[in-house]
Amino acid sequence: MDQPEGVNDFLRKVGVQTCADIRGLWKTAREFCEEVESSLSTTFDPTTAFQVAKAFTRAVRVANEELVGHVDCLVSERASSQRLVLREGPCEPPPSTSIPGKVRRLLALGVEPAEHRLNPDTVADPAAKEASAKKAKVDLIFRIAMEDLVDLKELGLSWNALRDPVRLQSTKEALTQSASRLGVARLTTLLSSVKRWKRYCLEKDYPIRHPTALMMSEFLAMVGHGGPTAAASMWHALLWWSTSFGLGWPLDHFACKPYRFHAPQHRATQAAELEPWEFINLVQLTVASRGY
Repeated sequence: MDQPEGVNDFLRKVGVQTCADIRGLWKTAREFCEEVESSLSTTFDPTTAFQVAKAFTRAVRVANEELVGHVDCLVSERASSQRLVLREGPCEPPPSTSIPGKVRRLLALGVEPAEHRLNPDTVADPAAKEASAKKAKVDLIFRIAMEDLVDLKELGLSWNALRDPVRLQSTKEALTQSASRLGVARLTTLLSSVKRWKRYCLEKDYPIRHPTALMMSEFLAMVGHGGPTAAASMWHALLWWSTSFGLGWPLDHFACKPYRFHAPQHRATQAAELEPWEFINLVQLTVASRGY
């Protein structure tokens, strides 16, 4: 991102790698700008603030375009076949757990009945796109949980048993009840959080599924360098994963629990009112970014 000095360093500290990360971590340009200012211990002048807001809006637009492209590709793939099980072909590279190739392909494809899939005509509807995007994220949450988090033995399952698409679908429905009740924005945040945790574990050679309290405390402390609210947001995201999939992560341990709150120096303050010209510029930027 072409940003004023210090903003790119802030994004790197937070762990932002893609435009989708920016869209998932901050809901509005104002929230993003305020957190950048807080991290840099400064207050942007109106021109700089407008540049930061403009870059944020551009990143969100790019992320949305990528999401729409992903949804279109997904729908096109699924519309090309009415069968649940794919023909045998080359498997993807093996993940951290040993998953049979057939089950891995089912996880990647999604296992819902064919009649519930969207067709290219339906995807043009905004509501259908929203539903398809949500379903894609729920599928990804299920896949991450199965590959890296859930202990199948505790559930009385095995990978061989999950070769059956019907059994895999019923397992998915049981394990994604919590995720299915959330919106796309929250699901995006949860996915971004667990992916960052996974990357951290791989870098440190820590166990993703069974970390110690000290390991999680170190991770939350690192995240906290990104801003006064970053660690608290991550703590609550990891808590959702822990409770939703029975992971028992030690987030209530005295080494981790303090991170559930914002940093002590953080104070919520009323944002300055927009000048009329600032509001007009933001409206024009929004209209231009959406192609109206």
